[in-house]
Order: sequence, then structure tokens, then C-alpha cells
Amino acid sequence: MVNYKFVMFACILVVLSSCASEPTYTNPPEEFTVSDETIEVIETEEEEIIESETAHFTAVGDLLVERPILYDAEQKDGSFLFDPLLSNVEHYINRGDFAYANQETPITGADFGIGDGDFVFNNPYELGHYYYEVGFNMLQLANNHTLDMEFSGLERNIDFWRTTYPDVLLSGAHLSTEDRHIIPIIERNGISIALISSTYSSNKPVEFPHSVNIFTENEEQLLDDVARANEMADLVAVGIHWGREYQQPTAEQTELAHSLAQNGADIIIGHHPHVLQPIEWIDGQNDQQTLVAYSLGNFISGPFDDRVPELDCDRLTGALMGFDVSKENDVVTIDSLYTVPTFTSFSEDFNEFRVVPLDEMEQDKFRWCDLEQHKQHVHETLTRSTDEIEVIMDMEPK
Repeated sequence: MVNYKFVMFACILVVLSSCASEPTYTNPPEEFTVSDETIEVIETEEEEIIESETAHFTAVGDLLVERPILYDAEQKDGSFLFDPLLSNVEHYINRGDFAYANQETPITGADFGIGDGDFVFNNPYELGHYYYEVGFNMLQLANNHTLDMEFSGLERNIDFWRTTYPDVLLSGAHLSTEDRHIIPIIERNGISIALISSTYSSNKPVEFPHSVNIFTENEEQLLDDVARANEMADLVAVGIHWGREYQQPTAEQTELAHSLAQNGADIIIGHHPHVLQPIEWIDGQNDQQTLVAYSLGNFISGPFDDRVPELDCDRLTGALMGFDVSKENDVVTIDSLYTVPTFTSFSEDFNEFRVVPLDEMEQDKFRWCDLEQHKQHVHETLTRSTDEIEVIMDMEPK
């Protein structure tokens, strides 16, 4: 499926003669007689100069790093070592010139604790270093956990990224009203992408309205941000924290997706349900097509949720989505769409956490559910609304 954004382009006229409309002669004869036989017609050609750029985009859902993962990563001296948490999937992440994720859990430093174990989260700075090392350079900060460590924690979170890795694009959370009105844009290989992010709510009270983008009862602001971004970048990506946990897409999700597409969104990346939801193309502006991943699930997941123990297999499963972006004379296309289903694996002692392509898991070591049935379920979910996507995962024939 191809997604077009048209911008006027210039053709360069190459004239195979001199600048004058008639031939120019060096040292012409004193007398020059023109006859039919001596007339030489010099034709001009128009040659289109094609300017072409390409880049690769990768995206994952929730980076949900809970306390069991932190206990596993903590060293004797109190520091944290997260490698090899993502070593099995790092090559997929850093393949992206653009690499997006939802930073579900705040990074405000271990000096402020590691959360309370009751859905209030915090992560050490070493995790931020690790995210950068594996290749993430577009992070959504807007979700229901943005203010888990209150506004002072958000200040530390944003300050960490801006000070340590200023080349990482942050979206959806702000320290001032002025920041709130800035459209975040990242450019790679001559292609620019704006990232607009928003969430359905915040678990903690919002002291300053600018601190986190919340679309509930403020949808017009979100749509206006998308429309402004559409005038400023080659593509507009929208990261959206929406839907219901452990459910499939709601009517509200599909309605909002269509509104975003009609206002200029080219890519919509959803999360919060903590399970996979379908990927599809929908109609956008001016006969364009908008790519929608309703939920990419948990890319990194804690080991359990006592509320839904029967859904552990689904909750531990995520997907990395990728595609090529091409730009020729300001016409931008999305091609070669694929997903890599993933699984957060760990030992029975709740250590050795590692995100692994689901295709690399083996049934005799897979204790959470029937592996082949789960693969079939994952494939069916991702391709339910389109067959124009490659799912990188071998399965036994039905």
C-alpha cells in the first residue's frame, strides 16, 4: 500500500543549444547565406532531475519496565545493567533511521525509588542510556504514567534526555506552555517526520495543563496539532495512548483514527491495551492512505498481572513494526510493511528477562501457553484487517 503526500516540484529545463535562440558562431564568415539545406534545427529536451531519498522506520509499543525487571538488572553496587534485555531484537530496532517507542514508565533516577509495586513506576537513568544504545530516537512520553513521579519527576525525565541525548525526539509531555506549542520534528536522510503524542488520561493529578497532552474532552487540540504538523513535515506520525486494557479496538479508537487521518496523520501508532490489535490502512486526506497500528502491545513487559492471569501469554507478546520510507521530488511513500512478533521471556525464578522474536521461542521451553496456537492467534490478529503486511514468523500449517 502506498501513501502519497504531494508537494509542487520543479522541472529543470536543459537546453542542448546555447542560451541564444539562434546558434552562436565563433569567427563567423564575412558573408553568410542561409538556404533550406543549411538550416539546422536544434531541438531542446526536458530532463527531469529526480531527487530521491530513502529511510527506514521502526516502531514498538509499550516499554513497560516493572520492578521484577529492575531487581534482575540491579548490581551489587546499586547500579543497573540492562543488557541483554533487548540484545535479541536490537538489530531490528537500530535498523531504523527513525525508531519509535512509548516510554511507558518514567525515567527519573534510582535515587527516587523504583515505584511502589501498585502501578506507580519509576526507572533508573541506566535504562535511558540503554534505550539510546539500542537505537531508539523517537520517544513518546504522553501516557497515563507520565506523572507517576509527579511534575518534578517529569522535569528530571525530560532533563535527562535533553541533557544527555539531545538528538532523541521527545513528544507529548512539556515543562512549559511554550514547549507545548512546539511541533517536534526529526529529520533523517532528507526526510522529516513530525511526532504528535497524546493520552486518554493521567493516573496522577495534572497540576499544570501543559505537562501532558490529554485528548479526552480536548480532541480538537490534538487534531489541530496534527493539522499544523502536516504543514511542516513530510510525514506526520501520531502516537496515541488509547483503548481499553486487554481488549480489541473500541468504536472510540476507530472513530478517532479516522479523524486523525482526515486531519493529516500518515502513521498512527497505538498502545495502552497491553495486547496486540490489528494493523490496517484507512482513508486519509486527499485520497491518501493512513497506516494504523491500533496497538503494538507490550514490547517490554513485567512478568505478570494478577488481574488477568489467564492473559499472560497475550500480555507478554508485542510486535515491532517496520517499513521503508521513500521520497522522490517531494512525493513520499511507505512501502515494505512488516511486523516482528516478540515475547518477553524470563526464568521461573523471575530473572533473565529478555525480549525475543516469537519465532525464536521453542515449545519445550515455552511454558506460558501452546506456542503454535499462540503464533496462529498473533498472526490472525495482526493481519485481520489487511493482508498487505509481512509477519516475520514461521508457523506450522493449519
